[in-house]
Amino acid sequence: MPDQGGEDMDAENETPPPQEWMVPTVGRAATRSGSIVVETTEQGLPRAITIEASEMDQPAAVLAKRIVGLCRQAALTAGLRRREQLVAAGVDSATLSYMGLPTADDVRAAEDESDDEPPETWLRRV
Repeated sequence: MPDQGGEDMDAENETPPPQEWMVPTVGRAATRSGSIVVETTEQGLPRAITIEASEMDQPAAVLAKRIVGLCRQAALTAGLRRREQLVAAGVDSATLSYMGLPTADDVRAAEDESDDEPPETWLRRV
């Protein structure tokens, strides 16, 4: 029976999308101590954030800056995973360059940059 739009809604004849594209690509990033861990989509949207209680003692702006930085780093990791999936599927390098997906060098550079920043305090709660 046609719907009000006049189109036949026969779901049995529709082809589902390939399974490998249905799984979202996520990335994870954490502080060196592991006291903050984030998991994001490849666009950097947080899916999960874990924060140890000791991190809650610092100013909100400092904590927010660290979380946003980790989200950026996790997004790069997720983008690299997407690139690897597309390479495995046979997508050529010109197309990958056009898509702007990060390379392993991009991820490494971001990790090195985050390691260069000294911690706000060397003290830990006992």
